[in-house]
Order: sequence, then structure tokens, then C-alpha cells
Amino acid sequence: MPCVEKKVQWELMLPHEIQAAMADCPTALVPLGTLEWHGRQNALGLDALKAHALCVRAAREGGGVVLPPVYGGVGGVDQPHTVVMEPEPTLHSTVLEGWLHPLLSELRRNGFSAVIMLTGHYGASQQMTVREVAVRESQRLDIPILGTPEYWLALDAGYYGDHGGVFETSLMMELRPELVDLSRLAGEPPYQGIGGGDAKRESCKEMGER
Repeated sequence: MPCVEKKVQWELMLPHEIQAAMADCPTALVPLGTLEWHGRQNALGLDALKAHALCVRAAREGGGVVLPPVYGGVGGVDQPHTVVMEPEPTLHSTVLEGWLHPLLSELRRNGFSAVIMLTGHYGASQQMTVREVAVRESQRLDIPILGTPEYWLALDAGYYGDHGGVFETSLMMELRPELVDLSRLAGEPPYQGIGGGDAKRESCKEMGER
């Protein structure tokens, strides 16, 4: 029989499935991102797609329930097909904070005893918002909440984050290979609207897996 992957996505679960998942590990994973240019070779939803895929893998291995990704980050590059909900720089987000505060309250009310907010969008204002909301809500709700970009959890593997460059493109080649097309990168670097090495020549699925 074919192997059936463990169901961990909240929106796909039946009530008894989410109850069993929470009994095993009452942790909610919240992937965050944006809609933003990440080079001609990558899908525009890369940040949230990446964060969501990583949360799903983590929950299947270690437990927890994954919420649908939020495609509404703070900031964004000045490139085509980018949706900027709130411009940078900002020290206090209205849209993202206004979403996260009630969401975290609802997760606590639903019985979760820990939350991981994983942002795949690296703008400074986005990172500050996610970290500060996590600290404040941990105190208010009396549960541990981690707010972090994914690269902070992989510094020991030499992963420092970039914008549609070697690191993010490699991650996508591992997580969602059907959404990467390196042949779209013509000419020589620097390529339009991306930064972080030569994505066309240096990106690879093996790096993404590591």
C-alpha cells in the first residue's frame, strides 16, 4: 500500500484528527510570508510557501498542527508583482500585528499550549514585528511563543538567508521543485531583484535538503 503522509494541516483535518494531534503535541505552527518578487526563477509566494512547507515537515516529524500561511508581510521589494501591505520601515505594524494578536488569543482559547510563528519574509520590520509580538503575547497568554525567521534555526548549517538567491532558491528546489525554473535566469548576475550569490549556477536541491 502507498505510504499515507501524516495529516497536519488544520484546514484539511477532521475534528477527531485535530483532537488527536493536539493530545499528542498541543503546538500550533503559524507560517508567515508575503507576495513578492524573488527573481524570474521563483514563485512569487516563495516566502510563505517555504515557511508553510517547513512547518508541515516539522509537524509530521515532531507533532503539532499547521495553520494556513499568511501572505501579508511588512515591506517588500520595489519589483513587479509585489504586494506591500505595509511599507518599511515601521516599528509598529498595524496589519500584521492586528492579525497576530487575535490569532494567538484564539489558539490559546482552542487549547494550544505553545506556538511557533515562522516567517519566511526577512524584512527588518517583519522580523521585529514577529519577534516582539511573540514576546508580548507569551507574557499575556502565559504560553511559550517563538517568533523567528527560518534561517535563525539553521545558522549552524551555514544558512544565512537571502532574497531569491542561492539559499532561498535551493530551499525551493527541495521543498517545491515544480515552482522553480532556473532557465528563466538569463545573462550574468546580478539578476533583477534578487541578492545572494549566483542562483543560476550555485543553487541545488542538495543544499536545500541540508
